[in-house]
Amino acid sequence: MKFLFLLMAGLLSKSISAEMREDLFQYKRCYSQFIRERIPDNDRLLKSIEAKQMSGKEACLSLISFQNKKVLKTFQSFHRQWFPSYDLNIATQDYTATDFYDVNEMGYHLTNALFNSHTPFSFVVTNPESFSGVREAGLQPKYLFEDGLATTYERFGARIWNRGDENSLWKPKLVEFGTLISLSSNSGGKNFLVKNKTEHDANKSLGAGVIGTIPYILMNSGQGEKVMDGGLKVHRRWSKSIISDLLCRDLPVVKKEDALSSVDKSSPIAFRRKVECMQCHVSMDNMAGVIRNVELYNTDKDGFLRNTLRGAFVHKIESGSKKYFNQSTTGRVLFRNYRDELIDAKFSGIADVGTWISSLDDFYACSAKKYFSFLTGIDVDLMKTGEERDFVVRLGLNLKKHQSAKQLVSEIIESDYYKTR
Repeated sequence: MKFLFLLMAGLLSKSISAEMREDLFQYKRCYSQFIRERIPDNDRLLKSIEAKQMSGKEACLSLISFQNKKVLKTFQSFHRQWFPSYDLNIATQDYTATDFYDVNEMGYHLTNALFNSHTPFSFVVTNPESFSGVREAGLQPKYLFEDGLATTYERFGARIWNRGDENSLWKPKLVEFGTLISLSSNSGGKNFLVKNKTEHDANKSLGAGVIGTIPYILMNSGQGEKVMDGGLKVHRRWSKSIISDLLCRDLPVVKKEDALSSVDKSSPIAFRRKVECMQCHVSMDNMAGVIRNVELYNTDKDGFLRNTLRGAFVHKIESGSKKYFNQSTTGRVLFRNYRDELIDAKFSGIADVGTWISSLDDFYACSAKKYFSFLTGIDVDLMKTGEERDFVVRLGLNLKKHQSAKQLVSEIIESDYYKTR
Protein backbone atom coordinates (compact mmCIF):
# COMPACT_ATOMS: atom_id res chain seq x y z
CA MET A 1 0.00 0.00 0.00
CA LYS A 2 2.84 2.33 0.92
CA PHE A 3 4.52 1.45 -2.37
CA LEU A 4 1.37 2.35 -4.37
CA PHE A 5 1.07 5.68 -2.55
CA LEU A 6 4.69 6.54 -3.34
CA LEU A 7 4.19 5.47 -6.96
CA MET A 8 1.07 7.67 -7.34
CA ALA A 9 2.84 10.58 -5.68
CA GLY A 10 5.78 10.18 -8.04
CA LEU A 11 3.54 10.08 -11.11
CA LEU A 12 1.64 13.17 -9.91
CA SER A 13 4.92 14.97 -9.29
CA LYS A 14 6.10 14.16 -12.81
CA SER A 15 2.75 15.35 -14.25
CA ILE A 16 3.00 18.64 -12.41
CA SER A 17 6.60 19.02 -13.49
CA ALA A 18 5.62 18.50 -17.13
CA GLU A 19 2.90 21.13 -16.82
CA MET A 20 5.35 23.48 -15.12
CA ARG A 21 7.89 22.94 -17.88
CA GLU A 22 5.26 23.80 -20.48
CA ASP A 23 4.30 27.00 -18.65
CA LEU A 24 7.94 28.02 -18.28
CA PHE A 25 8.61 27.30 -21.96
CA GLN A 26 5.61 29.40 -23.01
CA TYR A 27 6.67 32.34 -20.90
CA LYS A 28 10.35 32.20 -21.80
CA ARG A 29 9.42 32.07 -25.45
CA CYS A 30 7.02 35.01 -25.34
CA TYR A 31 9.41 37.00 -23.16
CA SER A 32 12.18 36.67 -25.72
CA GLN A 33 9.75 37.66 -28.49
CA PHE A 34 8.04 40.54 -26.72
CA ILE A 35 11.00 42.02 -24.82
CA ARG A 36 13.69 40.84 -27.25
CA GLU A 37 16.11 40.23 -24.42
CA ARG A 38 17.28 37.26 -22.39
CA ILE A 39 15.03 36.65 -19.40
CA PRO A 40 16.70 37.35 -16.01
CA ASP A 41 16.62 34.60 -13.37
CA ASN A 42 14.89 36.90 -10.87
CA ASP A 43 12.08 37.92 -13.23
CA ARG A 44 8.92 38.58 -11.19
CA LEU A 45 6.53 36.71 -13.52
CA LEU A 46 8.94 33.79 -13.85
CA LYS A 47 8.91 33.45 -10.06
CA SER A 48 5.10 33.55 -10.07
CA ILE A 49 4.96 30.65 -12.52
CA GLU A 50 7.42 28.64 -10.43
CA ALA A 51 5.23 29.35 -7.38
CA LYS A 52 2.18 28.10 -9.35
CA GLN A 53 0.49 31.49 -8.96
CA MET A 54 -0.11 31.95 -12.70
CA SER A 55 0.15 30.04 -15.95
CA GLY A 56 2.64 30.70 -18.70
CA LYS A 57 -0.07 32.17 -20.90
CA GLU A 58 -1.24 34.53 -18.16
CA ALA A 59 2.32 35.71 -17.64
CA CYS A 60 2.71 36.36 -21.37
CA LEU A 61 -0.48 38.40 -21.59
CA SER A 62 0.45 40.45 -18.54
CA LEU A 63 3.46 41.75 -20.50
CA ILE A 64 1.16 43.45 -23.02
CA SER A 65 0.78 46.84 -21.38
CA PHE A 66 1.39 50.46 -22.35
CA GLN A 67 3.62 50.66 -19.28
CA ASN A 68 6.06 48.16 -20.79
CA LYS A 69 7.93 50.30 -23.33
CA LYS A 70 9.98 47.40 -24.72
CA VAL A 71 6.87 45.34 -25.47
CA LEU A 72 5.15 48.40 -26.93
CA LYS A 73 8.13 48.95 -29.22
CA THR A 74 8.14 45.32 -30.36
CA PHE A 75 4.48 45.21 -31.30
CA GLN A 76 4.47 48.66 -32.89
CA SER A 77 7.41 47.56 -35.04
CA PHE A 78 5.49 44.40 -35.97
CA HIS A 79 2.32 46.35 -36.76
CA ARG A 80 4.20 48.86 -38.93
CA GLN A 81 5.50 45.98 -41.02
CA TRP A 82 1.93 45.11 -42.07
CA PHE A 83 2.31 47.97 -44.55
CA PRO A 84 5.25 47.45 -46.95
CA SER A 85 5.02 51.01 -48.31
CA TYR A 86 6.38 52.95 -45.36
CA ASP A 87 9.08 55.15 -46.90
CA LEU A 88 7.83 58.69 -47.43
CA ASN A 89 11.03 59.83 -49.10
CA ILE A 90 10.75 57.26 -51.86
CA ALA A 91 6.97 57.46 -52.16
CA THR A 92 6.76 61.26 -52.21
CA GLN A 93 10.28 62.28 -53.32
CA ASP A 94 10.15 65.02 -50.73
CA TYR A 95 12.52 64.59 -47.80
CA THR A 96 10.69 67.04 -45.59
CA ALA A 97 7.72 64.66 -45.38
CA THR A 98 9.60 62.47 -42.87
CA ASP A 99 9.47 65.29 -40.33
CA PHE A 100 5.87 66.18 -41.13
CA TYR A 101 4.06 62.82 -41.47
CA ASP A 102 4.46 59.78 -39.25
CA VAL A 103 5.03 56.55 -41.19
CA ASN A 104 4.02 54.64 -38.06
CA GLU A 105 0.50 56.08 -38.07
CA MET A 106 -1.15 53.02 -39.67
CA GLY A 107 0.53 50.72 -37.17
CA TYR A 108 -0.77 52.85 -34.29
CA HIS A 109 -4.31 51.69 -35.10
CA LEU A 110 -3.28 48.05 -34.64
CA THR A 111 -1.22 48.81 -31.53
CA ASN A 112 -4.19 50.60 -29.98
CA ALA A 113 -6.41 47.60 -30.72
CA LEU A 114 -3.96 45.28 -28.94
CA PHE A 115 -3.03 47.40 -25.92
CA ASN A 116 -6.40 49.07 -25.33
CA SER A 117 -8.82 46.39 -24.16
CA HIS A 118 -11.82 48.64 -24.82
CA THR A 119 -11.11 48.90 -28.56
CA PRO A 120 -12.87 46.41 -30.87
CA PHE A 121 -10.59 45.12 -33.60
CA SER A 122 -12.96 46.42 -36.28
CA PHE A 123 -11.93 49.94 -35.21
CA VAL A 124 -8.69 49.37 -37.14
CA VAL A 125 -10.65 50.13 -40.32
CA THR A 126 -13.65 52.09 -38.98
CA ASN A 127 -12.11 54.67 -36.64
CA PRO A 128 -13.14 58.14 -37.92
CA GLU A 129 -9.97 59.63 -36.42
CA SER A 130 -6.36 58.55 -36.10
CA PHE A 131 -3.45 58.47 -33.63
CA SER A 132 -0.18 60.22 -32.93
CA GLY A 133 2.77 58.65 -31.16
CA VAL A 134 3.83 60.14 -27.84
CA ARG A 135 7.59 59.71 -27.60
CA GLU A 136 10.38 60.68 -25.26
CA ALA A 137 13.99 61.48 -26.11
CA GLY A 138 16.76 63.31 -24.31
CA LEU A 139 17.74 65.10 -27.52
CA GLN A 140 15.95 65.19 -30.83
CA PRO A 141 18.21 63.79 -33.57
CA LYS A 142 19.83 66.22 -36.00
CA TYR A 143 20.24 63.53 -38.63
CA LEU A 144 18.12 60.63 -39.82
CA PHE A 145 19.21 57.48 -41.62
CA GLU A 146 17.18 56.71 -44.71
CA ASP A 147 16.77 52.94 -45.13
CA GLY A 148 15.65 52.96 -48.74
CA LEU A 149 18.35 55.32 -49.95
CA ALA A 150 21.01 54.01 -47.53
CA THR A 151 22.14 57.51 -46.67
CA THR A 152 22.06 60.01 -43.82
CA TYR A 153 20.51 63.44 -44.21
CA GLU A 154 19.83 66.42 -42.02
CA ARG A 155 16.39 66.84 -40.45
CA PHE A 156 14.34 69.72 -41.80
CA GLY A 157 12.62 70.77 -38.61
CA ALA A 158 14.63 73.90 -37.84
CA ARG A 159 14.66 75.27 -41.38
CA ILE A 160 12.27 77.61 -43.19
CA TRP A 161 9.09 75.88 -44.36
CA ASN A 162 6.70 76.60 -47.21
CA ARG A 163 3.09 75.68 -46.55
CA GLY A 164 1.83 76.90 -49.93
CA ASP A 165 1.43 80.63 -49.34
CA GLU A 166 3.73 83.55 -48.54
CA ASN A 167 4.17 82.52 -44.92
CA SER A 168 7.80 81.44 -45.27
CA LEU A 169 8.42 81.63 -41.52
CA TRP A 170 5.86 78.96 -40.76
CA LYS A 171 6.84 76.57 -37.96
CA PRO A 172 4.71 73.42 -38.10
CA LYS A 173 4.28 70.86 -35.35
CA LEU A 174 6.54 68.00 -36.33
CA VAL A 175 6.66 64.26 -35.72
CA GLU A 176 8.14 63.27 -32.38
CA PHE A 177 11.19 61.01 -32.37
CA GLY A 178 12.41 58.78 -29.57
CA THR A 179 11.00 55.93 -27.47
CA LEU A 180 7.28 55.35 -27.93
CA ILE A 181 5.53 55.62 -24.56
CA SER A 182 1.84 55.96 -25.51
CA LEU A 183 -0.65 57.00 -28.18
CA SER A 184 -2.76 60.13 -28.35
CA SER A 185 -5.80 60.90 -30.47
CA ASN A 186 -5.13 62.71 -33.74
CA SER A 187 -8.32 64.52 -34.73
CA GLY A 188 -6.58 67.13 -36.85
CA GLY A 189 -6.10 70.82 -36.17
CA LYS A 190 -2.35 70.33 -35.95
CA ASN A 191 -0.98 71.78 -39.19
CA PHE A 192 -2.58 73.54 -42.13
CA LEU A 193 -1.33 73.70 -45.70
CA VAL A 194 -2.52 76.07 -48.43
CA LYS A 195 -3.50 75.14 -51.98
CA ASN A 196 -5.10 77.58 -54.41
CA LYS A 197 -5.38 80.07 -51.53
CA THR A 198 -7.50 77.51 -49.63
CA GLU A 199 -6.30 76.30 -46.24
CA HIS A 200 -6.74 72.61 -45.41
CA ASP A 201 -6.04 70.40 -42.41
CA ALA A 202 -2.85 68.62 -43.47
CA ASN A 203 -2.64 65.77 -40.95
CA LYS A 204 -6.34 65.05 -40.45
CA SER A 205 -7.39 61.52 -41.41
CA LEU A 206 -10.14 60.98 -43.97
CA GLY A 207 -11.61 58.33 -41.68
CA ALA A 208 -11.90 54.53 -41.96
CA GLY A 209 -8.97 53.85 -39.66
CA VAL A 210 -5.77 52.77 -41.39
CA ILE A 211 -6.89 53.34 -44.98
CA GLY A 212 -7.84 57.00 -44.50
CA THR A 213 -4.63 58.16 -42.84
CA ILE A 214 -2.77 60.73 -44.88
CA PRO A 215 0.56 58.81 -44.79
CA TYR A 216 -1.19 55.70 -46.16
CA ILE A 217 -2.67 57.66 -49.04
CA LEU A 218 0.60 59.47 -49.78
CA MET A 219 2.68 56.30 -49.78
CA ASN A 220 0.22 54.03 -51.60
CA SER A 221 -1.51 56.18 -54.21
CA GLY A 222 1.22 56.17 -56.84
CA GLN A 223 -0.12 59.46 -58.19
CA GLY A 224 1.79 62.65 -58.88
CA GLU A 225 0.31 66.05 -59.60
CA LYS A 226 -3.11 66.88 -61.08
CA VAL A 227 -6.63 65.79 -60.22
CA MET A 228 -8.10 62.34 -60.85
CA ASP A 229 -9.82 61.87 -64.23
CA GLY A 230 -11.49 58.48 -63.79
CA GLY A 231 -9.40 56.93 -66.55
CA LEU A 232 -5.64 56.76 -66.42
CA LYS A 233 -5.44 58.81 -63.24
CA VAL A 234 -7.14 57.16 -60.26
CA HIS A 235 -5.83 56.11 -56.85
CA ARG A 236 -5.76 52.45 -57.96
CA ARG A 237 -2.55 51.58 -56.09
CA TRP A 238 -4.28 52.65 -52.88
CA SER A 239 -7.03 50.07 -53.55
CA LYS A 240 -4.47 47.43 -54.46
CA SER A 241 -2.57 48.08 -51.21
CA ILE A 242 -5.74 47.74 -49.13
CA ILE A 243 -6.49 44.35 -50.68
CA SER A 244 -2.90 43.20 -50.09
CA ASP A 245 -2.22 44.72 -46.66
CA LEU A 246 -5.55 44.02 -44.95
CA LEU A 247 -7.00 41.06 -46.84
CA CYS A 248 -3.74 39.20 -47.64
CA ARG A 249 -4.61 38.90 -51.32
CA ASP A 250 -2.85 39.77 -54.55
CA LEU A 251 -4.69 40.85 -57.67
CA PRO A 252 -6.58 39.54 -59.48
CA VAL A 253 -9.18 38.66 -56.87
CA VAL A 254 -11.91 37.77 -59.40
CA LYS A 255 -12.15 35.36 -62.32
CA LYS A 256 -12.14 36.42 -65.96
CA GLU A 257 -15.84 35.71 -66.31
CA ASP A 258 -16.51 38.11 -63.42
CA ALA A 259 -14.86 40.94 -65.33
CA LEU A 260 -16.40 40.31 -68.76
CA SER A 261 -19.29 42.74 -68.27
CA SER A 262 -16.80 45.55 -67.54
CA VAL A 263 -14.89 45.16 -70.81
CA ASP A 264 -15.49 48.02 -73.27
CA LYS A 265 -14.16 47.19 -76.74
CA SER A 266 -14.72 50.77 -77.90
CA SER A 267 -12.90 52.44 -75.01
CA PRO A 268 -10.00 54.78 -75.90
CA ILE A 269 -8.18 53.38 -72.84
CA ALA A 270 -6.34 50.21 -73.85
CA PHE A 271 -6.69 48.24 -70.61
CA ARG A 272 -10.49 48.58 -70.67
CA ARG A 273 -10.63 46.67 -73.95
CA LYS A 274 -9.06 43.48 -72.55
CA VAL A 275 -10.60 41.12 -70.02
CA GLU A 276 -7.13 40.12 -68.79
CA CYS A 277 -6.56 43.73 -67.71
CA MET A 278 -10.04 44.37 -66.38
CA GLN A 279 -9.70 41.29 -64.18
CA CYS A 280 -7.51 43.51 -61.96
CA HIS A 281 -8.86 46.96 -62.78
CA VAL A 282 -12.47 46.02 -62.02
CA SER A 283 -11.50 45.56 -58.37
CA MET A 284 -9.11 48.43 -57.77
CA ASP A 285 -10.20 51.27 -60.08
CA ASN A 286 -13.81 51.47 -58.96
CA MET A 287 -12.95 51.24 -55.26
CA ALA A 288 -10.53 54.14 -55.72
CA GLY A 289 -13.53 56.27 -56.64
CA VAL A 290 -14.24 56.91 -52.95
CA ILE A 291 -11.14 59.15 -52.78
CA ARG A 292 -11.40 60.55 -56.30
CA ASN A 293 -11.64 64.04 -54.77
CA VAL A 294 -8.20 63.74 -53.15
CA GLU A 295 -5.45 65.54 -55.07
CA LEU A 296 -1.81 64.98 -54.16
CA TYR A 297 0.43 67.98 -54.73
CA ASN A 298 3.56 69.86 -53.58
CA THR A 299 3.31 73.16 -51.77
CA ASP A 300 5.74 74.90 -54.11
CA LYS A 301 7.21 73.42 -57.26
CA ASP A 302 9.75 76.22 -57.65
CA GLY A 303 10.85 76.68 -54.03
CA PHE A 304 14.47 75.59 -53.82
CA LEU A 305 15.35 77.76 -50.81
CA ARG A 306 12.44 76.68 -48.65
CA ASN A 307 11.23 73.23 -47.64
CA THR A 308 8.26 72.19 -49.74
CA LEU A 309 5.77 69.56 -48.65
CA ARG A 310 3.68 66.82 -50.20
CA GLY A 311 0.04 67.39 -49.37
CA ALA A 312 -3.35 65.71 -49.87
CA PHE A 313 -5.99 68.28 -50.79
CA VAL A 314 -9.64 67.20 -50.59
CA HIS A 315 -11.85 68.87 -53.19
CA LYS A 316 -15.46 69.67 -52.38
CA ILE A 317 -18.18 67.59 -54.01
CA GLU A 318 -20.29 69.65 -56.40
CA SER A 319 -23.70 68.36 -57.37
CA GLY A 320 -24.06 68.11 -61.14
CA SER A 321 -20.37 68.64 -61.83
CA LYS A 322 -18.97 67.13 -65.02
CA LYS A 323 -15.51 66.84 -63.47
CA TYR A 324 -14.73 63.35 -62.21
CA PHE A 325 -12.77 64.49 -59.16
CA ASN A 326 -15.67 66.34 -57.57
CA GLN A 327 -18.70 64.52 -58.92
CA SER A 328 -19.15 62.21 -55.92
CA THR A 329 -17.28 59.77 -53.69
CA THR A 330 -19.08 56.63 -54.79
CA GLY A 331 -17.19 53.42 -55.42
CA ARG A 332 -17.53 49.72 -55.99
CA VAL A 333 -15.48 46.55 -55.72
CA LEU A 334 -15.70 43.05 -57.13
CA PHE A 335 -13.98 40.57 -54.86
CA ARG A 336 -13.89 36.80 -54.36
CA ASN A 337 -13.28 35.89 -50.73
CA TYR A 338 -11.13 32.98 -49.56
CA ARG A 339 -14.19 30.72 -49.94
CA ASP A 340 -14.35 31.72 -53.62
CA GLU A 341 -17.65 33.56 -53.13
CA LEU A 342 -18.13 36.58 -55.40
CA ILE A 343 -18.86 39.85 -53.58
CA ASP A 344 -20.12 42.96 -55.38
CA ALA A 345 -20.00 45.83 -52.87
CA LYS A 346 -20.97 49.45 -53.48
CA PHE A 347 -19.77 52.42 -51.42
CA SER A 348 -20.83 56.02 -50.95
CA GLY A 349 -17.52 57.05 -49.37
CA ILE A 350 -14.36 55.87 -47.65
CA ALA A 351 -16.22 55.08 -44.41
CA ASP A 352 -18.27 52.49 -46.31
CA VAL A 353 -15.06 50.82 -47.48
CA GLY A 354 -13.87 50.50 -43.88
CA THR A 355 -17.23 49.11 -42.77
CA TRP A 356 -17.14 46.61 -45.64
CA ILE A 357 -13.64 45.45 -44.71
CA SER A 358 -14.70 45.04 -41.07
CA SER A 359 -17.55 42.76 -42.17
CA LEU A 360 -15.30 40.38 -44.12
CA ASP A 361 -14.07 37.10 -42.67
CA ASP A 362 -11.01 37.66 -44.86
CA PHE A 363 -9.94 40.72 -42.85
CA TYR A 364 -9.89 38.78 -39.60
CA ALA A 365 -8.32 35.68 -41.17
CA CYS A 366 -5.60 37.89 -42.68
CA SER A 367 -4.96 39.53 -39.30
CA ALA A 368 -4.80 36.13 -37.60
CA LYS A 369 -2.39 34.92 -40.30
CA LYS A 370 -0.01 37.79 -39.56
CA TYR A 371 -0.09 37.32 -35.79
CA PHE A 372 0.30 33.56 -36.20
CA SER A 373 3.35 34.03 -38.43
CA PHE A 374 4.89 36.56 -36.03
CA LEU A 375 4.45 34.36 -32.95
CA THR A 376 5.14 30.90 -34.40
CA GLY A 377 7.23 31.58 -37.50
CA ILE A 378 4.71 29.61 -39.58
CA ASP A 379 3.35 31.40 -42.64
CA VAL A 380 0.16 30.04 -44.21
CA ASP A 381 -1.56 30.66 -47.52
CA LEU A 382 -5.22 31.43 -46.92
CA MET A 383 -6.13 30.28 -50.43
CA LYS A 384 -4.78 26.75 -49.90
CA THR A 385 -6.17 23.99 -47.71
CA GLY A 386 -4.21 22.47 -44.86
CA GLU A 387 -4.27 21.92 -41.12
CA GLU A 388 -2.34 25.07 -40.25
CA ARG A 389 -4.38 27.21 -42.64
CA ASP A 390 -7.63 25.86 -41.21
CA PHE A 391 -6.44 26.68 -37.70
CA VAL A 392 -5.61 30.26 -38.72
CA VAL A 393 -9.03 30.66 -40.36
CA ARG A 394 -10.68 29.50 -37.11
CA LEU A 395 -8.58 32.05 -35.23
CA GLY A 396 -9.80 34.72 -37.62
CA LEU A 397 -13.45 33.75 -37.26
CA ASN A 398 -13.03 33.81 -33.48
CA LEU A 399 -11.46 37.27 -33.74
CA LYS A 400 -14.43 38.50 -35.73
CA LYS A 401 -16.71 37.37 -32.88
CA HIS A 402 -14.78 38.48 -29.79
CA GLN A 403 -13.05 41.51 -31.44
CA SER A 404 -10.04 41.25 -29.10
CA ALA A 405 -6.50 41.29 -30.49
CA LYS A 406 -5.23 40.27 -27.07
CA GLN A 407 -7.54 37.25 -27.05
CA LEU A 408 -6.17 36.32 -30.48
CA VAL A 409 -2.63 36.39 -29.07
CA SER A 410 -3.83 34.30 -26.13
CA GLU A 411 -5.30 31.61 -28.40
CA ILE A 412 -2.08 31.38 -30.41
CA ILE A 413 0.09 31.15 -27.28
CA GLU A 414 -2.16 28.39 -25.93
CA SER A 415 -1.97 26.38 -29.16
CA ASP A 416 0.26 23.38 -29.73
CA TYR A 417 1.93 25.31 -32.57
CA TYR A 418 3.31 27.76 -30.02
CA LYS A 419 4.11 25.25 -27.28
CA THR A 420 6.06 23.00 -29.63
CA ARG A 421 9.77 23.27 -29.02
